[in-house]
Amino acid sequence: MRCVTLPIIFGAITLAAVPATAQTRGGFEVGLRVADYNYRERLNSTTIVRDDGLLYGLAVGYTQTLGGGFFLRGRAEGMTGSIDYEDDDGERIEGVQQTTGFAEFHAGRDFRVGEATVAPFVGIGHRSLEDESGGETTQSGLEGYDREVQYIYVPVGMTAALPIGGRSRLALSGQVNWIVSGDVESKFSELDPEFPDVRADLRGGHGFRLSAMIEVPVGGNVVKFGPFLEHWRVNASESVLLSDDEETIELFEPANRTTLMGLALSFAF
Repeated sequence: MRCVTLPIIFGAITLAAVPATAQTRGGFEVGLRVADYNYRERLNSTTIVRDDGLLYGLAVGYTQTLGGGFFLRGRAEGMTGSIDYEDDDGERIEGVQQTTGFAEFHAGRDFRVGEATVAPFVGIGHRSLEDESGGETTQSGLEGYDREVQYIYVPVGMTAALPIGGRSRLALSGQVNWIVSGDVESKFSELDPEFPDVRADLRGGHGFRLSAMIEVPVGGNVVKFGPFLEHWRVNASESVLLSDDEETIELFEPANRTTLMGLALSFAF
């Protein structure tokens, strides 16, 4: 199924649903995340850079329930770890520090569909990535440099909570993320002080996030655990031209894809 159909499906479900009250749980949520990280840069349909590693981190969130089944929600996540870099010439750098994270704000509403509760939402988000390759070198002596990537996107999604026995529930969540702006900064000055740092604007892209969480009540609180999948496809950036008396160099960020697949454990209170 193409991800562009997801909002249409959500809209059809919403039209057939009945407003629910007090379904989405208000309050705070904190959790742990661990994920396999996979990043690929592509140029002319060929993979030219591979980053692979294990990331781990924290997630926090807060939900405010409103009248009529409406709710507001904010959440943020940060993950860090070391990755192994390899380009298409076989040059490798191992143990590069990588940090990524996002912050999102959602507005949504609960509906009842049979025994399930569905909650479509829309919002705004910001994702960032820091690649700390500066000071690292390959086996042949090629030097790395730091990169900072950030973009703003619009998430559109839905959560469906299904009873699975007792008071426990299975919460299935999916969202499509549309990148609306962003940029990447390459710190070439770390290679040579006479080189400028270069910032290039991104030309859009999209992604999605899926999760399947089991929610188990513990006293007046809830423990949540389950797998998640996050994927991004970012278009090549705008070109930046650097000129001197002898030549002009065109610099840009190639198109790239990022996949994080992992496990989440959260405590809602």
